[in-house]
Amino acid sequence: DRYIGNSDFNEHVVADIREAMADENTVTVMLTGRTTQYEDLVKRILDTNELRFDHYGFKPTGKGVKIFTMNFKQEFIRDIVSMYGDVTSIEMWEDRRKHVERFNSFLDTLDLNGGIHFINEAERCMDTALERELVELLRSDTANSNAKVESYSGKNPIYYGAFLYPES
Repeated sequence: DRYIGNSDFNEHVVADIREAMADENTVTVMLTGRTTQYEDLVKRILDTNELRFDHYGFKPTGKGVKIFTMNFKQEFIRDIVSMYGDVTSIEMWEDRRKHVERFNSFLDTLDLNGGIHFINEAERCMDTALERELVELLRSDTANSNAKVESYSGKNPIYYGAFLYPES
């Protein structure tokens, strides 16, 4: 939780979410391409900012399940629209430029007003000291496990990848 608690939020997006949550005529949905295996973690991160949505959409996982993020999100939106029936508009916040155009086209096919807000902000990274602490924790946790930790640079690593196997 020490590392989750240091997650950054786009404050202007959070303000828009809070405004939507306060409107009794608005249904709030958190929709992500992250899979269901991240559901608890994402909800914990959102909870640090007291963000609780009416619906959450996580891509399904499982053997033989392969679905593209855009297809999943569009189907989820269709399901929400169908569930409520009287939806007249949708507003979305998206951080992938190519998805903004595709979602705008998609909303046109549903004959819904609204729009996609492009979140055009620089990527935020964890504080360097905190990141080093986390990497060292991951390295020490995996030293006595079945997980394999490799340094690709051969010198002072700039990237660590932890390859986790089912037995670990």
